[in-house]
Amino acid sequence: VNKPVSTATQTALNLKLTASNNLSDVASAATARTNLGLGTAATQNKVAAGSAGVLDATDSTTTNSRTPSGTAGGDLIGTYPNPTLKNTGTAGSYGDSTHFPILTTDAQGRVTTVTTQVTPSGADQLGLTRTAVKTTSYTAVAGDLIPVDTTSGAVTITLPAAAAGVVVAIKHIVQGGSNAVTINRAGSDVFNKTGGSTSLSLSLINQGVLLQGTAGIWTVVADDMPLSVLDSRYTPLGVPAWVALTVYVGGQLAVDPSGNLIVRISAGTARASYDATEQALWFTPGASSAPTGPAGGFLTGSYPNPGGPSGLITDSMVAAGAAIAPTKLALVNDGAWTSPTQRSGSALRQSRRRVNRWYNPPGAPRGSNTVAIAGGLMYLVPVHIERPLSISDMSMEFIGAAAGGQIRFGIYLDDGQGEPTGAPVIDSGLKTAPTTINTFTTAAFGSPYVITNADQYWLALLVCNNVTGTPSAFPYSPSHEGIGSPAQLSNVAFVSGLTTTLPTLSGASLTYFSAEFWPMVAYKISAYT
Repeated sequence: VNKPVSTATQTALNLKLTASNNLSDVASAATARTNLGLGTAATQNKVAAGSAGVLDATDSTTTNSRTPSGTAGGDLIGTYPNPTLKNTGTAGSYGDSTHFPILTTDAQGRVTTVTTQVTPSGADQLGLTRTAVKTTSYTAVAGDLIPVDTTSGAVTITLPAAAAGVVVAIKHIVQGGSNAVTINRAGSDVFNKTGGSTSLSLSLINQGVLLQGTAGIWTVVADDMPLSVLDSRYTPLGVPAWVALTVYVGGQLAVDPSGNLIVRISAGTARASYDATEQALWFTPGASSAPTGPAGGFLTGSYPNPGGPSGLITDSMVAAGAAIAPTKLALVNDGAWTSPTQRSGSALRQSRRRVNRWYNPPGAPRGSNTVAIAGGLMYLVPVHIERPLSISDMSMEFIGAAAGGQIRFGIYLDDGQGEPTGAPVIDSGLKTAPTTINTFTTAAFGSPYVITNADQYWLALLVCNNVTGTPSAFPYSPSHEGIGSPAQLSNVAFVSGLTTTLPTLSGASLTYFSAEFWPMVAYKISAYT
């Protein structure tokens, strides 16, 4: 039953249904749809299949599969549902045992064209064909692999014109003597660069070269250099190659045609070729077979056990400090004193010096007269030491005795100009001068002086200013060189005005005099270092 409501009720309902209260304006359908954000879809009704309109969410037409139909386009031809690709090439097989295919594709990766090219012959795929071995001059053609034998003489190979893609290889496989293979250009071609050389040479056995042409230039892209000939790890540099019909002496070195180092067993003339008979006349170092035949050079007897001549081993071949049994040494009289009281009466050989022996600086006997020794003087004499050693003592014989006083021994370095210099490197300290005639005074150093470098040194005898009486000594004779020279023996020095201390020397403080007036001083070698 329709029943009117009161005015108050109607006003209250209107307030509830206004847009300001988030409800639609029921008075206007369009305004209500807008207020609710429904758009025009809210005005559509569900329609039957096959008709235009809004579908229900559960309509089967939104989920079932449908098969395409119609004419295909683009890269496809035919009709849907089964179109095919358009043809862009010609069906077939490309390439065989002598050809390989070259393919062209478009941006989609499709093959658009196919061509073929001839496959290079030869196992190395360089397009090279081996020729017969060449023993005389030959003009090459593109693709030649040329083995060369120079047994009968030098061979010249002339190349074809250098052009793009042209390749030639040459190998020196057999060499006669020092014969070489010369490679000449054709026309005005050059090697490796503009203005390059006009020929190449293969001067070694097994040497080879691979050449590739461009317009007017042959480029060496590879070469074959035999290490057995070039590398000192295999064959010593400077050893000549074996040469036919050459006279060889026993023990002579050569390099055989295969690059091996060989040694001639006995003297003789080489055969015309390095055949089995010739090879038997040589042996290869490191091979298992032992050499045979008579020995040559400085050896005597026959291989494999040659001997050496008498005196083969000389002093220079024996290492310093070598442990050689004394029974195997032929000792010579070396002028050594086993004690400072022993003296030699004649000129003696100055050979290898021994330890615990006394030596005079020039290695010469004493003079026949005497020399007076003056107090306040220091006598200096050069001595050349040939090898590192230690000096433990020094000594001097007094012929005329002193009445009293002291002496002192020492050693000075040489300044490199033939003069003693600086402070003494070793000092014996003060020793009492003998008061009995024909008496030796010996001074032992606290520690032996070790000489590490072969050089000239200076032995010093200081006669202190407190020496009294008339002491004298045997002088050395300058007529005996010993290990010194006449120039050294005349270069004896002294320093005057001294007291009891070995001074520091300089050239200005020295006076030189004849060796005839040099008192005879000795030194003792305690060890070789």
